[in-house]
Amino acid sequence: MNLVSPLVGNTEQPFSINRRIVIEFKWHRHSEVKMEKAKFIQQHLIEKGVPADLTRPNAFIWSKYTNVSQTPLVFQSLQKVFLTYGLSMAVIWGSLMWMFTWHSEPEHWKTYLISSAIFGFFMGLVNVFRIVKARKKLGEKSWENWCKKNYG
Repeated sequence: MNLVSPLVGNTEQPFSINRRIVIEFKWHRHSEVKMEKAKFIQQHLIEKGVPADLTRPNAFIWSKYTNVSQTPLVFQSLQKVFLTYGLSMAVIWGSLMWMFTWHSEPEHWKTYLISSAIFGFFMGLVNVFRIVKARKKLGEKSWENWCKKNYG
C-alpha cells in the first residue's frame, strides 16, 4: 500500500505504510522521552524542597498543555514571572469580580481597575517571593548551571 508522504508535502512520492509507522513511532517515542525527562526533573526539584507548582514552566492550569521541556518557573526571570503572573491574576480577578459584584455599580470602574492592578501586583510579588525562597533552598539561580551540577 502506497501513501503520500506527509513529511515531503504534495510531491506524490510513494510512501510505504511501514516507514510511516516507524516515523510516527519515533516521533511519539521522542515526545514520551522528553515527557519522562521533564517529569523526572520535576520530581527531583520537589524532593529538593521546591513547591510543585514552581517546577512547571507555567503557574496556571494550562501549564500541562505547554511544552514540558521549557525552563521551570523556579529558574525563570523574576521580572518575567512577576509581569506574567501579576497581569494574568489582575485580569482574572478583575473579570470575576466584575461578573459577580462590580457590574451592579459600573460608575466606579476606575476604582475597580486600580484594585485589580493592586491585586495583580501583590500576587506577582507573592510568586516572586516563593521563587526566591525556593532558589535559596536549591542554592542555584541558573537553570543551565543547576542541570550541569545535577546531571553532568
